[in-house]
Amino acid sequence: MNERKQNHREYYNPTQTKPNKSAEELLFEIKMFMTHVKLTPTDFFMLNKLIRQLNAQKNTMPGKVIRGLETKFNKIKNQYQR
Repeated sequence: MNERKQNHREYYNPTQTKPNKSAEELLFEIKMFMTHVKLTPTDFFMLNKLIRQLNAQKNTMPGKVIRGLETKFNKIKNQYQR
């Protein structure tokens, strides 16, 4: 009976297959990017701001905020990959 309920629940609410990045992984990725790429001053200050936010609330930050910070970082990163 319990297996049947679990299968029913997983059918209607599938578990996410893509794991979300944690704050620590994003912090490490930003730091590595900053060490390997020569940045403009505005991008440098923006990334420093992101690092300070991640360090301050690393353990209590919700996933939605981490995804928002990740998109900001990806926008900056895409400018330098061209």
